[in-house]
Amino acid sequence: MRNLLLLAIVFAASCDDSSLDVRLTIPDIYQDRVDSVPLSVIVPPQGAPFGCEDIAFGLVTEEFVRANTVEEVRLSTRGNGALDAIPRNGKKLFWARGYDPAGEQIIAGCAESGDVSGKQEVEISGEPVTVVVLPALAPTELPGRTTKVLITDVLGTPTNDIEVQWTRTSSGSEPQTTIELTDSDGKLAIVIGQLAYPGPIAVDIRAKWNRGDVPVLIGFRSPSPANTFTGPLPNAANIDARELTPVYEVGRFGPSGETGFAALTGENADQKRQVFVQYYDNTISNFVTVTSAPLPSEVNSIVAIRETNRDRILGIGQMRIVEIRADGSLGPGFPVSTKDPVRSIFPLADCEEPLTTQSFLLTTGSDARVVIDSSGQTQSSPFSENSIEGKAIASGCLTISGKLQRVVVYTTGQVTTLLTIVDGMPRTTTLGVIPVAVGFIEDDGESLLLATTLSVSGTDIVRFRISTVADSALAVEPVTSDATPSFSLSTAAGDLDGDGLVDVAAIVSVLGSGEDATYRLFISLGLQAAGARVAAISGQQRGERPRLFVRDFDGDGHEDLLIGTAISYMILLMGPDRD
Repeated sequence: MRNLLLLAIVFAASCDDSSLDVRLTIPDIYQDRVDSVPLSVIVPPQGAPFGCEDIAFGLVTEEFVRANTVEEVRLSTRGNGALDAIPRNGKKLFWARGYDPAGEQIIAGCAESGDVSGKQEVEISGEPVTVVVLPALAPTELPGRTTKVLITDVLGTPTNDIEVQWTRTSSGSEPQTTIELTDSDGKLAIVIGQLAYPGPIAVDIRAKWNRGDVPVLIGFRSPSPANTFTGPLPNAANIDARELTPVYEVGRFGPSGETGFAALTGENADQKRQVFVQYYDNTISNFVTVTSAPLPSEVNSIVAIRETNRDRILGIGQMRIVEIRADGSLGPGFPVSTKDPVRSIFPLADCEEPLTTQSFLLTTGSDARVVIDSSGQTQSSPFSENSIEGKAIASGCLTISGKLQRVVVYTTGQVTTLLTIVDGMPRTTTLGVIPVAVGFIEDDGESLLLATTLSVSGTDIVRFRISTVADSALAVEPVTSDATPSFSLSTAAGDLDGDGLVDVAAIVSVLGSGEDATYRLFISLGLQAAGARVAAISGQQRGERPRLFVRDFDGDGHEDLLIGTAISYMILLMGPDRD
């Protein structure tokens, strides 16, 4: 071993001089490579104390360390440097780094000192700067297996007995940190058991004196029978899925307003089109299913209508609207007088409670727009005017200038436009988003727009805040962005793991059709690991034309995921308190 010595003089009381001898020990293997050794003397602030271990494992940023550095010198064997600014009393850290002639850091070390009284020595043990070598893994291979990580020095030599801290961050549990030493081959076995909840998992690996960014292993816990509720859609199992166009809606569909979902199933020569409803009944701690009476053959879609105590399900026909009651029977509904058959319907109710009036925006086969009231009478409305090009694709509530406002989204396929009415005046804006994945979410008490945008590297799921500006325009502010591995077909957001942060989910990588159709589920948690969002993508799941929804389906206070496909459904029961 070789020592570098700097005689560091600390000026204390007038006739009571104190001094520190700072010594750095360089391991033999690196002696001929170390060319310069800067030394930083750090005084941690009282309100945010940290120590040598925090610096060694990158738990505090270099910028924060620099901000609390009181002196910097270079260590040498000549001992010709004086440290004038360091205080005599209190905790002090001595952080040394050894560099080769090319400026590459080879070793590092840190030592702590308290009050200085008389002549004292500070011994710094130089240790190798490390490099973490991750194995080549597919993202879905991490949970439920042992992963071996290699730790080397900057020369590529495996390093044994190196301390490593690795932290697992995943859905539904607090981050868990494990501290271990590398074995004689410089390897560390990271064991990740099966997780309790579906979703992404991130493992950030902090080897002592790791060089560069903290490496992160990413994996995905796929859905399992322990936390899923699945089943086929009735009247759909024997139908050619290529001919089936089911429509899913979520809402408070149970007789007492229990949350559930509704799916419109298809028909063929032997089977009638019906609405399949499922909701969670807390009195029996299980899901209850209701299948409606056969619908008129002209019904081709359904819509959920928000009301004060319970949401209604309406079946939309070419010239008629029918209601599906909680027990599955059909209400009388009302006729619709339009020039062309109705293709879709969107609610236009006031977003503020209580609900007093209900109106609907209809679009027809010729993309004409008609606004009607709950009795089917036509109304005059800016939402039905044709000054905005394109067809209506979504209707929801956004917080605009501190108030919930009804907003309708229109698209031409190339241009997506938002329309709302503020103080009786129509307000509009255009968005550069992919219209197939537009939604509305609650984020910290604020209702935001969720949509997929194109980026240089692929696509991003962006939350937008909308506000009014002068004249008739709306201002758009991107709030957060989650990069997706491929195009997202269906998006949703909510607090999936009960930590109070909004998580984003999406259906991506949809391939094939019919029985061979597959998709992948992408989830980005509000949590962070090593400064990055915890996000991952599942393996291939089977199902055609999947749709994604986030709601608390079982009433436990934690939001769950519904994935509905052409012939089946799957509810992923989420939340931190689930077994």
